[in-house]
Formats: sequence, structure tokens, C-alpha cells
Amino acid sequence: GYGSSFSVKKTGFKDKRSSDSNNCKNVTLLAIDAINYKHNYHSQFSQLNINKEITKAYCGFTSSSSFPSSSPFPSSLKSFDDFPIATGECGCGAFIGDKEM
Repeated sequence: GYGSSFSVKKTGFKDKRSSDSNNCKNVTLLAIDAINYKHNYHSQFSQLNINKEITKAYCGFTSSSSFPSSSPFPSSLKSFDDFPIATGECGCGAFIGDKEM
């Protein structure tokens, strides 16, 4: 992660979706703030913090104007390959978050 270094480990991810005439991808960007667990690693496993992370993700995915209000996914979704999600292991670098969480 970035932390205070402003650098990130490259993963080799290649977005193979087509681009429009301006070479832009049709994407929705969702940013969810990571919690710093450096000083209390085990607190991320508390029910309170698990609920907080689930709520943040739910709110992010269901509040996008690109999606129908009743679903966190586009109505044209034919497979999950059409709707890639890249987490970048949010908070698991500089903030010592658990990757499985």
C-alpha cells in the first residue's frame, strides 16, 4: 500500500476490456478508506470492525448511480467477468490489515 511512501507494489493486472474512441474504459471507481491496524492488529477481527467493513462495502456498491438501487451490480451483468473488482489488498500493506478479511 501507499502509507506514507506514496509508492505501490505493481501486480501485473491488465484490463482487457475495450475502450471508447477516447481510449477510456467504462468504469466506476469506488474508494473505501482503509483502517490502520498497525498498533492493534487483532482489533480488525472484532465484530464491530467486521460490521464496519461490511457496511462500508455495502454502502459503496449500492450507492453508485451506475447501478440499479435494488442491486449492487449492473443490470446488464452476464457474468462476474463483466464486472471486475480490484481491491489491491486494501489496508494490507502499510496498515497491516489481514488479506483474508
